Amino acid sequence: MMDAPETVMVHLECKKCTMTATCVNTWAAHDLWAKHMDTHDDVTAYHTWSWIAVQLPFMPSE
Repeated sequence: MMDAPETVMVHLECKKCTMTATCVNTWAAHDLWAKHMDTHDDVTAYHTWSWIAVQLPFMPSE
């Protein structure tokens, strides 16, 4: 059984292009990162052009 996703906002910046995104948890961030890396026609993209994940304090909307 997998652990629940962390309750944090994760900001992603692709080092290979200018795409940025903010995801609601680590699962969403990983899924988006994997799909985005598929858009780069470079088999080394996963290793040399990683994303920067910054965990920000989670601020639930009221």
